[in-house]
Amino acid sequence: MRTALVAAAVLALAGCRPPAPPAPKPGPPPPVGNAVGQSAPAFSLHDSKGAPYVESGFVGRKAQLLVFGTTACPMCQAKVADVDAVRQKRGGEVEVAAVLLSETPEKAEKYASEFKAGFRMVLDPRNISIALFKLGNYPHFVLIDKRGVIRYTGQQLPGDALIEEAAR
Repeated sequence: MRTALVAAAVLALAGCRPPAPPAPKPGPPPPVGNAVGQSAPAFSLHDSKGAPYVESGFVGRKAQLLVFGTTACPMCQAKVADVDAVRQKRGGEVEVAAVLLSETPEKAEKYASEFKAGFRMVLDPRNISIALFKLGNYPHFVLIDKRGVIRYTGQQLPGDALIEEAAR
């Protein structure tokens, strides 16, 4: 009787639960492409200060919010403050970068200073990102999660919930 009481007490403290299901095994990565749910195409560029920017270098560490455009684009200029707010709020979890098409380092630095952009200015002098991401009008936003999978692509800044999800 005493053994039964002890066993009942132990089970009560343990909180009788079925065993946890095994963690899902990761499958193969999605195919590389430019659509939501596909692995982002890898690219390597340099920022306006000459430092390398390797897109795949963030996989496993941080999500990425890429903003494609030019320094002369008024719509891009209008979004700088909103993009910088994302950097300020989520900079530890999300790498924020402007990928500037056909720009010089001098123009990019002047743009960053003039519009008070605290994020990196990545230069794409050969415009390779246009073909890689099938860019349309600017600005064009691409949100890539920590696994390197595209979670958003479009003309509007993705919402906070989507950015938070990509950062997990």
